[in-house]
Amino acid sequence: MEWTFLIVVFIFINRSADASLSCKFIDTVNITDGFKDSNQNFIYNDEVYPLGTYQEFDYIENHVQVKTSVNPHIRGCVCKLKPCIRFCCHKNSKDCIPSNKLTVDNENEESEVININENKYGILIGRPCEKIYHLTPDDYDDDRWNFLSNGSIFANGAVHDTDDYCLSFNNDTQVVANLCFHQVDDTRFEVYPIGMLISIPFLIITFLVYALIPELRNLHGKCLMCYTLSLTVLYATLSIIQMDKTHLILQTLPCIASGYLLYLSILLTFFWMNAMCYDIWKISSHGISNRSRKEEQNLFSYYCLYAFTTPVLITFAVFMIDHLEIFATDYLPYFGIQRCYITASNKAEAIYVYTLISLIIVANIIFFFDTARRIWKAQSLTNDENIQQRRGVLRNRFYIYLRLFILMGIMWCMESISWMYEGSSEVFYATDIFNCLQGVMIFIVCVCEKRTRNLILKRWCPILADDEEVPHTVDFGIRNEEIKAPRTE
Repeated sequence: MEWTFLIVVFIFINRSADASLSCKFIDTVNITDGFKDSNQNFIYNDEVYPLGTYQEFDYIENHVQVKTSVNPHIRGCVCKLKPCIRFCCHKNSKDCIPSNKLTVDNENEESEVININENKYGILIGRPCEKIYHLTPDDYDDDRWNFLSNGSIFANGAVHDTDDYCLSFNNDTQVVANLCFHQVDDTRFEVYPIGMLISIPFLIITFLVYALIPELRNLHGKCLMCYTLSLTVLYATLSIIQMDKTHLILQTLPCIASGYLLYLSILLTFFWMNAMCYDIWKISSHGISNRSRKEEQNLFSYYCLYAFTTPVLITFAVFMIDHLEIFATDYLPYFGIQRCYITASNKAEAIYVYTLISLIIVANIIFFFDTARRIWKAQSLTNDENIQQRRGVLRNRFYIYLRLFILMGIMWCMESISWMYEGSSEVFYATDIFNCLQGVMIFIVCVCEKRTRNLILKRWCPILADDEEVPHTVDFGIRNEEIKAPRTE
């Protein structure tokens, strides 16, 4: 009984040790000819493998992780010690590496000769995946690739490590790069356009309602129209990019132009939301009273200058960065290379999209909290009917903006989480649907609310309209002394 227990414990410890290896089997090399020193390090070819970077195996794995039993041997995580290069051929192939010197284009677009006998790189043998395809830069410009100093290669607008590429040779010993073929789940790409196409009519209706009803064409209404127009362009562009695979071919002008238009429309949407948040905060904090039509027109001009010009300048700056290539490859947006939009690189997207939008969202949160605090503070300062009415309209506008901001905030949070986890989980299908149907929700928030609905009825169906006065055109101005709490003597 005791022997049985000891055997079970031994097996458990052995498996646990195997699981604790700090790399995958395909990233190991046979180092059996080495030896273990007094510090439990394993020495092979004058290289020291610390404990946890080597392990005894009684099997080998192929590229589809099928195990074959072999004699026990020691394998080490060579890529933990130095950069690695992976070759596609089988380890028993006689001409696996026909030459000890490889001529490749490095990250500086310069020809570089790598001598694999110098022991600068670890050599991994075998395909990293079941299906691969080779790049043919002589035939297609978008198949050009560069070897990076860390052992990865840059191709198709993305960095591929040894888990995703391997090198082979053609008949004249020219180095050929091969990438893993990844099966893409198209479900999300099918859901997105449908949801956005449903949203677009609701956004257009929202825009037309505020454009056709004079009482709604105040500063608030004009900002909301610009916001819905930007979101409409965003949804329309994204739908076209995801649905049109015939004309939007990578590295063509239509593809690149649509990518920049999508980027611009994203910025426009968030900058207009920021302008609206600032406006509601400006009213509550500065106490602007008796806004004239001219003053509102001037303010709208300033908001247009900010919310239209700034995104255009940012987009132009990104365009220049992309074409001048003044930064490292990881930080270049590469529109139209891997996809029409910014390449799916965590660093590039983080800088040009997620960091920028996150800063705008943080600013909006600050505006909203301060506005809510001031509105709550001024709730019961006076019984003057005119002042109370203006505060009521201010609260109404605040709640509309708050709902819009919550919709945009939830969308962006879900999009950010999906981006960080590469959108692989089916959980994100529900959030994708939510994001795509934002147009419907904006219609409900901005058009179906009581005051706007009553204005619509008064204009096109007076019989059904409520006779109660709808204070949409009331002055939003509130003087400083009206919104500040009275001082106690």
